[in-house]
Amino acid sequence: MMRAMRRGLIAVALFVVLAIPASAGAVQGYRAECQTAFCGGVSEDGSRAVFPFYEELTEGAERAQVYERVGGVTRALVPYPDDPPARTYVNLVGLSADARHAFVSTNLALVPADLDGGGTDIYDVFGGVPSLLSTGPLDTQAEPGFGPMSLPMFFMGASADGTRVFMDSLFEGLVPEDTDRCVDVYERFAGQTRFISTGPTATPSFPEPNCDMASYDGLSSDGSHVFFKTGDHLIAEDEGGTDIYQRVGDALAMLTTYPEIERNCSDLPWFGDASADGTVVLFSTNIPIVAEDQDSTYDVYKRLPDRSYSLVSRGTEGGIGPCGFGGDKPVALSADGRTAIFETAFRLSPEDADSSVDLYSTDDSGAMSLVTTGPADASLDEHVLFPPAWPADVSDDASHVAFETRQPLIAADEDGAVDVYLRANGRTELVSTGPLGGNAGTGAELLSISGDGQTIAFATRERLTDEDTDRKMDFYVRRPNGLVRPGSASSSIKRSGARRTVLISAESIPPRMKISRRASLLPSGAVAVRLGCPKAEKSGPCRGRLKLATHRQGKSVGVERFRIAAGRQMRVSVSLHGSSPAKGRLVARVRGADRLGNSAVVVRRLALRRN
Repeated sequence: MMRAMRRGLIAVALFVVLAIPASAGAVQGYRAECQTAFCGGVSEDGSRAVFPFYEELTEGAERAQVYERVGGVTRALVPYPDDPPARTYVNLVGLSADARHAFVSTNLALVPADLDGGGTDIYDVFGGVPSLLSTGPLDTQAEPGFGPMSLPMFFMGASADGTRVFMDSLFEGLVPEDTDRCVDVYERFAGQTRFISTGPTATPSFPEPNCDMASYDGLSSDGSHVFFKTGDHLIAEDEGGTDIYQRVGDALAMLTTYPEIERNCSDLPWFGDASADGTVVLFSTNIPIVAEDQDSTYDVYKRLPDRSYSLVSRGTEGGIGPCGFGGDKPVALSADGRTAIFETAFRLSPEDADSSVDLYSTDDSGAMSLVTTGPADASLDEHVLFPPAWPADVSDDASHVAFETRQPLIAADEDGAVDVYLRANGRTELVSTGPLGGNAGTGAELLSISGDGQTIAFATRERLTDEDTDRKMDFYVRRPNGLVRPGSASSSIKRSGARRTVLISAESIPPRMKISRRASLLPSGAVAVRLGCPKAEKSGPCRGRLKLATHRQGKSVGVERFRIAAGRQMRVSVSLHGSSPAKGRLVARVRGADRLGNSAVVVRRLALRRN
């Protein structure tokens, strides 16, 4: 099953993105490519979260970084070289299904073979080890002609296990078979780079120096079925126009080969999604393929394993419209290929009382159900300038659909900002909310949903939990049916075992308390020790316990708790058990923790003096 993916990684690709209907990405465990400055995702089982962040969340993580949060522990994934550029960037662009393969775009040279002067490259970071992906036998590793900001290749997708990676190349061919300077599709597998968007009768659709821009569309979960679109003629059966191709190994076939029908428009098909095995394909076209389709606007179809076609967007006849404009858009397909999610402006349910675009779910029986609705749905007419009208992501079986909307669909949503919702089993739930609210008028962005549909990742500047101490963009996860721990702050878990909204991008640097070398024996018999909370502590105050002993492995002779603001010092008095220690020496053991539950132990020998 391929997930809804929002393209918009760089300005060069932006025009292409805005000009096409909403599309879905491949079954790769990564559901939402970066549409804005923030990105991130969760694993299929919801146990692992990966996200980029430009503040240091762990010690020594450096500037721009991609983090992994699992089992309550945050870890920096990208190993910095010894001499990084003055300005660095590391962008997360994809994940494998288990989120162990993190695909990043960066100007850092993470391996010795990367010698191109700080140009942008695509890497696979697996187990903390980076592998260069954006290369090939013709890669000279010369400094890029466009300078350090050069983007020779774009990550487009990966197989579920992360071993097969697909990229679009710009301007330069990386293998001898690629003889033009046009956009083409490549596969990187087992250290080899392969040219994908070619065929036995490859003939350009435009004379030089013009190009057809071949575009990656998606792949099956195992990466065996690769889908791409091109106007070039790659096989003898291609009679011209833009077509969706499927490559399985060395076998190449056109998917948009229709029965002999009268065509009043040029075929402009758009790929949507595919089943897990790649045999069922969801797409849209302005060509009426079956008799039931009586218009020239876009309709959504399935291409079935027997090569027949089934109309998905039934009941959406809009008359003869302008060729190539308007109509329905494919969004996602379940892993078994039976359930499809699509966008349409037509009212296919009694609950749909507006004329704007909505998301619908339909299965092989033809039954339609409205997805983008809720008990407080005011049926407002909303019309967007650019697709997708409903940024969405779905579970493997397409029974759980997460989406963004400005419309308050439940009573608890009291603002007009963009929020993230979940529709499952006929119920609508607000996702982008938390113990501190969710109605501050601050928008939220859907990032991904886990394969089981139980964990939703989103980003927002709004403070939703106590652990969020600023108004900057942060990464959250929510598990509607209960507790989630793909990186939950330990303090929030202790306070609320049923907390469903968890801050993932929480700082994970423990406060290392400062301890004075000398302690004072007070007239009362207590011992005073001066402690300091680090000035750099972002999640203060420092809380903890000071324990005194006669030697490092000795039993405690006194314990006292403390609470100290960041950057401040405090004299903490500890009442001793029994007489004063001999030889005037003690050992202080201090465990300091911040409000997020990050903790560290510092031990120091003290010279005891009488006051």
